[in-house]
Amino acid sequence: YVESTRAAVKYMIEAKKFAKPCIMHQDDEFGKSVLDGFNQQVAAMKLTPAAITSYKRGASDFSAQVAKMKSDGCDLVVLGTVIRETIGAMGEAKKLGWDVTFLGATPTNVLEVPALGKDAVEGLYAAAGFEIPYEDTAKGKVKDWLANYKKAFGTDANTQAIIGYNAMMTFAHYANKAGKDLTGAKMLDSLESGDVFNDIFNSPPTKFSKTNHLATTITQVQQIKNGRWVLVKDGLMF
Repeated sequence: YVESTRAAVKYMIEAKKFAKPCIMHQDDEFGKSVLDGFNQQVAAMKLTPAAITSYKRGASDFSAQVAKMKSDGCDLVVLGTVIRETIGAMGEAKKLGWDVTFLGATPTNVLEVPALGKDAVEGLYAAAGFEIPYEDTAKGKVKDWLANYKKAFGTDANTQAIIGYNAMMTFAHYANKAGKDLTGAKMLDSLESGDVFNDIFNSPPTKFSKTNHLATTITQVQQIKNGRWVLVKDGLMF
């Protein structure tokens, strides 16, 4: 989350000319990685965080954190949150009549956030790994995959299902390249060969080497518009 957060924060600050960025993050390893990315990028841009707030995992009341960020004059709020906390924080801001821009880390970029948050999360930006497909606008292999998933499981595919599917297809790609009689050593050689895997969802290419295990160094920013995630900017390098 560190590098994707950095790339998204950099884009938002440059594109929107924010001067007083803030962060609200979960008080655990996940939240710390988002905080690290935020701090590193803000420092690189020679800015000072207007506020840094946190909450314990499982918390449901974010009134104190949101009130502090508002009083400190934040113009961009980065969220090291997941689903419920994202909705809670943005809902609290709306209660206070605070019209501020929110940017979530990649775990906020899921269908459940606009589905459950509705108007409270309208306008939320998020770092994202790939463009979220919708059945009525998807084409080709993606449209077929969505239809097959719904037929098999009786529900629409969500972001998490796509991530799981891609993880298995990535493994299969490199296992196939490794050949028969698969061993750990063969699999490692295949993964580090530099061979590129491209999924059907137009994600950035996956590529590993002996010195780079990041898979990809490209991210994007999406925004919730009319209840759907819409691509705002892709090809952001980190």
